[in-house]
Amino acid sequence: MAGGAKETPRQKMIGVMYLVLTAMLALNVSAEVLNAFRQFEERLSQTVKVFGEKNDALEVTFRAANAENKDRVGPWLNKALSVRELSRQMVRYMEDIKVELVRAGDGPDAPAVVNNEVVGNLIVNLSNTDASSHVMINNGRGKELRAKIASCKNDLLKLVHPSAKGVIANLEETLATPDIVSDNTPKSWEVANFSDLPLVAAVPILTKLQLDIINCEEDVMSYLLSQADVGTVKIDNFDPVVQPVSDYVIRGGEFEAKIFLAASDRSLKPTIVVNNQTLKTVDGKAQYRVSANNVGEQQLRGTITLNGKPYPFTYKYMVAEPNVVVSPAKMNVLYRGVENPIDISAAGIPDNKISINISNGTLARQGGQYIIKPGAGNTCEVMVTAEINGIRNNMGKKIFRIKNVPVPVPELDGISGKIASRGQLMSSQGIRASMPPDFDFDLKFTVRSFIVSATIDGYVREAESNGQMFSERQKQIVSKLQPGQRLTVTEIKAQGPAGVVDLPDLSIKVR
Repeated sequence: MAGGAKETPRQKMIGVMYLVLTAMLALNVSAEVLNAFRQFEERLSQTVKVFGEKNDALEVTFRAANAENKDRVGPWLNKALSVRELSRQMVRYMEDIKVELVRAGDGPDAPAVVNNEVVGNLIVNLSNTDASSHVMINNGRGKELRAKIASCKNDLLKLVHPSAKGVIANLEETLATPDIVSDNTPKSWEVANFSDLPLVAAVPILTKLQLDIINCEEDVMSYLLSQADVGTVKIDNFDPVVQPVSDYVIRGGEFEAKIFLAASDRSLKPTIVVNNQTLKTVDGKAQYRVSANNVGEQQLRGTITLNGKPYPFTYKYMVAEPNVVVSPAKMNVLYRGVENPIDISAAGIPDNKISINISNGTLARQGGQYIIKPGAGNTCEVMVTAEINGIRNNMGKKIFRIKNVPVPVPELDGISGKIASRGQLMSSQGIRASMPPDFDFDLKFTVRSFIVSATIDGYVREAESNGQMFSERQKQIVSKLQPGQRLTVTEIKAQGPAGVVDLPDLSIKVR
């Protein structure tokens, strides 16, 4: 970065995430947005640690070179150490403000303050907007911070020769704290950044400022290292490298990768340990293989040790179940008036990155399934999207036919079949409605009314019931039945989830 190099992909990602989250915050402070800021703070803090370790490595390089040539390297090392000290003071100062903010929002015993540092995912009152305004505006911390950033920038610029225009431009841009004009209203830098800001959003702003300081520290130290002429690396090998943004791409998406030559020194013999396993190195490189037995996100942890200096690293990858979809083309049916469970997944994509929408009805998540209750009409379209590398992608759609549930089958209580004795008929309490045995939904229908008729002494007798039980008149008709006669049940109406339906007639022969 000594020559004013472009931002790294990680820096660009942080900047974009910050802009997106801030825009979302301006629109609506929802729980999802607040939790996104908390996750953003966690990742920012991890990045601060990673870049701090990079600067530690730079200092080690400086000291090693100074051991070989103190006259040439010594003055540059002293300047580099002054940069490190200035950076440490600024980062500590910003951390103290974060602690003050969190204690103002969560109380003096705030659980997010651990060893005088803030752990973002332990912040309690995420949406508290008073703490930021009180500490940064009313108590003047924001104005004080702005002044310290300006002073830090000036101190760093004094160490850089005017010819290093790239470094100077990066310092000026990264550590700029200008006033802004919003809606034709001028606002100071501290008001624009901290006034009425939720606690969980104010903390990441300070963490990002810490990261800016550490980046500028690295930029100036790299410049000083180049001036000491100790940045030369012995290169004896080049390898083409393809570095994809993601190795999972869906149709219609884009495959994006950085392709470059990586320079290396094959004489190096680092010790490489991954998940407590020491790997064999050849030409300075090691190859790692492991069986993918567990589904979900997996993580590698290890260190590369060179000349006694350990360099820890982590790497995450996703393991998915083998996936095959078998769809019966003529059975894509949703039933109206009932809860239809469906399973939806996309190979290689976590469930929390998948979104479902339907065109007709209501959709709800229940455990690991989705429940659809279709509305009016004949079809329901289920559309699936997934977030891949921060971009929402269309994963496809499925059209389901909508049908009414089958009409229940009427039965006499306690009697199966179409033939019964008069004693069985007399013992029966009334009519019940049962779903067909091959219908998989557990639906309940209640008979609301029915008419019983039979031919008694040459005359047709009939009587009505306004419920599912036999009325007294119906029982009298049943009591006069003789073997060979038929009892007919008609106009059966039953109440179900979608309303009242007419059931087919029922005829029972007396044996």
